[in-house]
Amino acid sequence: MENKVKTFISYSHGYKNNILFENLRDTLKNKGYILDFSEKEDKSEYSIQTIWDYLASRIKQSSCTILLMTQDLLFKNKHKISYIPNDFEHSGWIYKEISASLRDWKENRINALICVCEDEYVHHIVNSGHYYNNVVTIRDKYPEWCPEIISLNEWYIEFVSYDQFIKNPEYYINNALWKRRRQIESYGNAYSICYDPHNN
Repeated sequence: MENKVKTFISYSHGYKNNILFENLRDTLKNKGYILDFSEKEDKSEYSIQTIWDYLASRIKQSSCTILLMTQDLLFKNKHKISYIPNDFEHSGWIYKEISASLRDWKENRINALICVCEDEYVHHIVNSGHYYNNVVTIRDKYPEWCPEIISLNEWYIEFVSYDQFIKNPEYYINNALWKRRRQIESYGNAYSICYDPHNN
């Protein structure tokens, strides 16, 4: 039976990530998940409202965003997932996708969020071999590695290594969707969501 959950995959184009992305995409397709994913074009030259509207339209039909956290987002291309204070327009494009996924619009509810970490670098994001739901652990242990929009929302995000996710995507997607339902049913009070640190 086809799984009707629609997922949005946010990832960094290029930089040797195509194989990881294609394997992730094909795994989810074969499991019956409906997919959409990041475009290569960065639309940061548009107005803030145009960017929000575009992101809302892309993410609106999905209920779960999967962030493929590859090594380039921790090093060479960290700007893609970083924000500029008081400047959403020129913040990184992947940052914008995550921000839009965490924003709870009236007609576009918050997405579940899974951070799928490349195996070789998973210990930079979470404690190796165990995935904590503890904001202090991630912020204090690896402050130089973890993008702030991830650490600020660590309670809400489902963390998993790439290899473990590929083996059992249903488990992690279901966990993330449970958190999403809890957040929506509590009228936004179950988790303290910060989708807009760029406004600080």
